Amino acid sequence: MIDEHPKAKRCRHEPDGCAGRAVVVGAGPAGARAAFRLAGDGWSVSLYDHRYPWEKPCGGGLNERALSLLRQTLPRLPRAPVNRRLRLDSSGGTCLEMEIDTPFAVMPRLELQRRMVEQAREAGVSLIRRRFRSARRTGANGPWLIDDHTGEQAEADLLVGADGALSAVRQAVAGPDAWRDVRPAVGMVHFFSPPTRPAREMRLVFTDHPSGYIWEFPGEGFATVGISLPFDPREGTLARTLLHRYLVQRGWTGNGSGNSVPRLRGAIAPSAAAEHWQRGPIQGNGWALLGDAAGLVDPLTGEGIYYALRSADLLAEALAGGEPGRYTRDVRRELGTELSLAAHYVKRFFHAGFPDEMLNLAGSHNGVRRVLGDLLCGRQSYIGLKQTLFRSCIPAGLRYLLLKLTGRW
Repeated sequence: MIDEHPKAKRCRHEPDGCAGRAVVVGAGPAGARAAFRLAGDGWSVSLYDHRYPWEKPCGGGLNERALSLLRQTLPRLPRAPVNRRLRLDSSGGTCLEMEIDTPFAVMPRLELQRRMVEQAREAGVSLIRRRFRSARRTGANGPWLIDDHTGEQAEADLLVGADGALSAVRQAVAGPDAWRDVRPAVGMVHFFSPPTRPAREMRLVFTDHPSGYIWEFPGEGFATVGISLPFDPREGTLARTLLHRYLVQRGWTGNGSGNSVPRLRGAIAPSAAAEHWQRGPIQGNGWALLGDAAGLVDPLTGEGIYYALRSADLLAEALAGGEPGRYTRDVRRELGTELSLAAHYVKRFFHAGFPDEMLNLAGSHNGVRRVLGDLLCGRQSYIGLKQTLFRSCIPAGLRYLLLKLTGRW
C-alpha cells in the first residue's frame, strides 16, 4: 500500500529543483526524522515500513537530550508526563531512592511514531507499507533498484537503512561481516494499565546470573515493565521467568491480579563493542545506516532514541552540505566516541557486586548520587564522566570505586 500525501514530491533522475530520490526503510524515530529532514532539503522521499503503525517493545523513555531534539521539529509533541523520582535496587538487596532534576518522559512509541510519520508526510514524504526485500546497484554509480515483497520495484539515488538491529538494508549493502563487533541484547516488555494510578517513580533493578536489569517506567495511564539482558538463546526462558517473578512481586500479572502469565513482547537491540566505532561500516556509496541499524544504542542503559534522532540529523546535515562522507566521520566523533566509552564501562558496571558498592557509595555521597542519576537519565555523557566523578567525590573510597569501574587511573 502506498500512502502518498498530496505534497509528495516526485522527480526523475535529473530533476529540476529536486536533490534526488531517497528510499528510507523503517518508520521509527530514525527513519521518520531522516525522511522529514531530507524532504525539507528537496529530496523526493519514499518511506518503507510494512508494519506501520506498530508499538515497539521498549520502555518508551525519552531523556533530556531526546526531548530537546524532538522539540526542535515537533512543536506539538504529544504530552508525556515527566518523572522526577528514581529508585535503584541491586540483586544484593541494596536500595537507593533519589530525586532527579533531569527531565525524563515516558510515551508509547506508537504515539510518537504516528506523530513523526505524519509530520514527514506533511513535508512531502510518501509512506509505502510494503516490506523491503532487496537492493542492488545498476553500475558502480547508478541508481539503486529496490524490490519489495509484492514484486514492485523502485529506483533511488540514496538508500537509508533505519530498520532496526536486524536490518535487512544492512545485510543487503554491507553484508554479514558488518556486524562482527556487535553483540545482540534481548529485551522483553510488558505493557499494561495498572489497577491504580502508578507513582511517578522509575525503577531499575540490577540482576545477576545473567547480568542485566529490570526497568519499570510509569506513563500517563499506563506503565512499561521490562528486562534487558545479553542475548543468549539458552537464557530466553530465564529472562521471561525473572520478569514474571518481578511482576508477581509488584502484583502486576495478567489483568492486575492472580498469577496468570502476562503477555510479553520481545525485541533485539545492538550492543556494539568499542572496535565497532573504528571499523564498523555505517555508510557507503549511495547508502547509510541510522539508529539501531548502525549499532547506535547505549550498551549500558539500552537507550537508543537520542542516537537514532541525532544520526538522522547528522546524515541530513552532511548531505545538505554536499559532503556525504562527512556522516561517518561525524557519527564516529560525536556518537561513536561516547558509545565506545560506554562499551568499556559496561563490562565492569554489571560485574558481580559492583551495583551494591555503587549504590552504597551513592547513598552516602550527594556528588556520586547526582552524577549517577544524570548518567542513567541521559544528561551526563560518558565523555568526561571520570573527571566529573573526581570533581564530585575526592575521598579515597570513591576513587577506589572509579578505578574499579574504569580499570585504570
